[in-house]
Amino acid sequence: MKKLLYLFLVLPLIFSSCKKEEDNTPTVVSGCMDAVADNYNSNATTEPNNACNYSADVVYFLYESAANAMIMYNIDYACFWDSFGNELGCITWEWYYSNINSVPCSPGTGRIYVPIVWSGNKNSNSTTFTYHIYLDDGTLFTTDSFAVSPNLCHKIGFYMTQDMLEKLKNR
Repeated sequence: MKKLLYLFLVLPLIFSSCKKEEDNTPTVVSGCMDAVADNYNSNATTEPNNACNYSADVVYFLYESAANAMIMYNIDYACFWDSFGNELGCITWEWYYSNINSVPCSPGTGRIYVPIVWSGNKNSNSTTFTYHIYLDDGTLFTTDSFAVSPNLCHKIGFYMTQDMLEKLKNR
């Protein structure tokens, strides 16, 4: 009987001493930690380089001064290209805007609508986008760049400067 009593007293001690210790190591979740990114991961605890994907809309359009110069110098259209060699689209002199606020941020006649994407990180989520304008005869007319921020519509208007007009005169 004593042996049976010892058995009942010792058995719980054996099983309780075999209890597994809790693992207090934090879980590492790799992913994008920027809430404005297209692929934001709210569970991420670490962010590798270029882990975030961003997007924005760009609308290219002509101001009236560009349209007037195109008419004056018999230029039928101007084509916009990105710095990767992709044609974004062409615009004729028939379509122009007098005010940037009247330019819709959507596809349509008289403007070039281009969604763009890039990679970055929470602390570096903007980028620079470069474009080139070619005239109807294939001549590179100008190159420019602008800063792009995620989830915004960037309106890029083409207008004529005095230097550009001189360039057209000497063409």
